[in-house]
Amino acid sequence: MSDSQNDLTIHFTIGPVQGFLAQARRTRDLWSGSFLLSYLSGCAMAEIINPDRKWDGKIIIPDVT
Repeated sequence: MSDSQNDLTIHFTIGPVQGFLAQARRTRDLWSGSFLLSYLSGCAMAEIINPDRKWDGKIIIPDVT
């Protein structure tokens, strides 16, 4: 089996973002919601590119190189 047959693509989304952030009543709520979504996305990306894992993950979008 060649290496190309072992390649996987994972599509990860968080949403609906606009509806989630539109519920903010104060600037603090908007900041907290935005931070939470950014943090969760960052954690997911960190898990994909973690060098301690047995896979060689790469992030396509957004470009994090």
